[in-house]
Amino acid sequence: MKKYLRLFFQKFKQTLNLLPMIAFFKKLLQRFNPTPTPEFIAQQLRKPQGVFAKTIGERMNESNRSLYRLVLQHLELHPGDQVLEIGFGNGHFFKEVLHKAEKLKLYGIDYSAAMVKAARKNNADLIRQGLLDLQMGSSDQLPYAAGLFDAVFCINVIYFWDKPFAHLQEIGRVMKPGARFYVGIRTKEIMEKLPFVTPLFNLRDVEEIQHIFAECGFELIQTQQETEPPVIIYGTTYDMQGMCMVFEKRPEIPRLLLFFLRRQPFILHNALLNDAPQKLAWQGLPIWQLDC
Repeated sequence: MKKYLRLFFQKFKQTLNLLPMIAFFKKLLQRFNPTPTPEFIAQQLRKPQGVFAKTIGERMNESNRSLYRLVLQHLELHPGDQVLEIGFGNGHFFKEVLHKAEKLKLYGIDYSAAMVKAARKNNADLIRQGLLDLQMGSSDQLPYAAGLFDAVFCINVIYFWDKPFAHLQEIGRVMKPGARFYVGIRTKEIMEKLPFVTPLFNLRDVEEIQHIFAECGFELIQTQQETEPPVIIYGTTYDMQGMCMVFEKRPEIPRLLLFFLRRQPFILHNALLNDAPQKLAWQGLPIWQLDC
């Protein structure tokens, strides 16, 4: 018994001697791993990568849950539709999309290799069943055939488009005429107040977004805003406001018709007076910018 007590106190003494060293290493780690800066968070939200990717993906699931639900409420799908999500993160919400209709085929593309890897792991069963196809890439260079999709949606993605026309024209290419594009974002007024919003975010108000989409052949069908639960960032509480914008891809005007209109001044003049350029668009360009 005495032998065991002696061993116990020896180990206890050794532990006490290690405590200052443990405390030292904790302080050292804190020094080299400080609170993430707003710039670092913005970079990770744009493209999760490295050891923080998993945490960022999980946090996005939590913070975007109400915005996803708002978009899914408006997402009108029919049996057999082919649907594309741009920027799917770790793929947490794909199963909820599949509940919208029978025999759906889902596709997803994400800019982050870490998120694609996580989403494939989290949705391995859907991929095996042929219900889901995931690719790594950017929405300005989509690896899909023209006119493939019945619906496209994205959540908190369009802030990171430096050249939105390139993305929208490519997205329009892979959509069927009359297909709808569902965009989930938070309002510019709310985003401007968040501490992690840096110049990496391209913030635009509703009117500017609508104008850019219209120039690329999309017509705004519906806009709905919804108050979300407040969030705490760096100890400060922020009110949140989510918004779903629904756009429809306008039918393309045949080149032969545009050729005729360009050579009929009277018809073209009347079209311009009647605000027809928004309707007479081909591949997202106003009629007077086209060379036929």
